[in-house]
Amino acid sequence: MSLNKYGFQLVIVAEDDNLVDVAHGFHEGMGGDRRIHVEPVEGKRRSHHGWQGAIGALLNYNLRIRPLRHVLLFIDFDNDSALRLDGVWKKVTELGLYSNRSQIHIIGVTAQSEDIERAGASYWDFGRKVAQACREQCPASIWQSRAFQDNAKELVRLQETVCGHFVP
Repeated sequence: MSLNKYGFQLVIVAEDDNLVDVAHGFHEGMGGDRRIHVEPVEGKRRSHHGWQGAIGALLNYNLRIRPLRHVLLFIDFDNDSALRLDGVWKKVTELGLYSNRSQIHIIGVTAQSEDIERAGASYWDFGRKVAQACREQCPASIWQSRAFQDNAKELVRLQETVCGHFVP
């Protein structure tokens, strides 16, 4: 990872290949900033992908000793965002990263990543819309869709803590 270890950084970890495409769209939408790293789904995570594999990857980013590093997770909520988010935060706690919660951000699709295309956007375009909403400090129309409505609060948190570092 060729990131400046002394400045603000954002690592994006996605649950599956579709959501990696979302991450690349987000990266492009943030101007291709070199402080953003999109983690591919490969190696150990290829066979253990899914939201738990994405959460497990958090240990690779030294959040405890890198307070300016943030991780954005793109996951599926599998039709129960509250249950999935509870599971994510429980796993974060089990990994000993509870005190780093402010550095972890979660954007999810209500059911499955394929819902992005069903809602009329490509994965890449959806990622760009997330970045646009983040940079402009306003909600994008796509957040009104049932597939993405569970992200409104997290988008505000992302805007407040991350996106300001990338707005010109």
